[in-house]
Amino acid sequence: MEGGFFVVGMKLEAINPLNLGNICVATIHKVLLDGYLMVGIDGTDVSGYDWKIFTWAKYLEENGTIAAPVWLFNTDSSGHGFAQNIKLEAVDLVCVATVRRCVGWLLHFDGWEPDFDLWVDIQSPDIYLVGWCEVTGYKLQLPTGPGKN
Repeated sequence: MEGGFFVVGMKLEAINPLNLGNICVATIHKVLLDGYLMVGIDGTDVSGYDWKIFTWAKYLEENGTIAAPVWLFNTDSSGHGFAQNIKLEAVDLVCVATVRRCVGWLLHFDGWEPDFDLWVDIQSPDIYLVGWCEVTGYKLQLPTGPGKN
């Protein structure tokens, strides 16, 4: 975190814990030890705000705050080896999953509706290469229903 630190009140984008397929505007409420943050979602239904024409500049100005600077985040995602449509084993139960996009790391659980898609970091301890369940003896939840691959 060279060049600065996170500060209470800074705005950023965070995964909505109540809807893991959505990324929302959020506010840093508390800076904890060891680089952890307490973050609150600003809300998904702000009266009078048209999210179709959302711009960070306007939102920050209207709320009298600043965005967390990009250099505070780990943005080095090069050389990760992920590609669109590769298969993984991902913790939910442990399900067969497909990388939907490499921009933003949207993960789709095979055999599940897109409503269950999940944003996940490439360094997450919840995703594994194909074959992890077989090696560890963990039960793999096989895809079922429409869209199974």
